[in-house]
Amino acid sequence: MKTIDIIKGIHPGKFVERELKIRNLNQRQFALSIGEHAQTLSAIIKGNRRMNVALSLKIEEQLEIEEGFLMTLQVFYDIKEAKKDSTYKPD
Repeated sequence: MKTIDIIKGIHPGKFVERELKIRNLNQRQFALSIGEHAQTLSAIIKGNRRMNVALSLKIEEQLEIEEGFLMTLQVFYDIKEAKKDSTYKPD
């Protein structure tokens, strides 16, 4: 089973948070190392903000994660959230 199958539906920020902890990296220092504001990274990690393409590419490159992985997580998360919405009705 692929990693994406196991974790799809979680916010990409949770994955980034876990990776930073595993690698013993400080969030603020990591944000600065990729040229981002610490508040931006923190909001994504908390799930209060969506991952965007530019930021996902910076994070993936720095952490040596497969390109597109974080945006794929974001899409699966968005799908899960849309299905929770009472207006979603499958065909």
